[in-house]
Amino acid sequence: MYCITILKSPISAIFGYAQVIVGDKLADNKWGTVANRIESRADKMNLMINEILEYSRIGRSEIGYKTINARFN
Repeated sequence: MYCITILKSPISAIFGYAQVIVGDKLADNKWGTVANRIESRADKMNLMINEILEYSRIGRSEIGYKTINARFN
């Protein structure tokens, strides 16, 4: 869990800087395009990290078992 936090903080910072560049009216087309690409990739990485966190929480939950009657022909 600690490793995910270490990954998430810099990605959030990168995403924030990209948003500042995109939102800046002075950014020319080249930097705006680059910043949009960075913002998009950082958003995807953040989504992947959140999915890993969710998956790790599922693995920690207890699995219940139920007996069923099954017929096999």
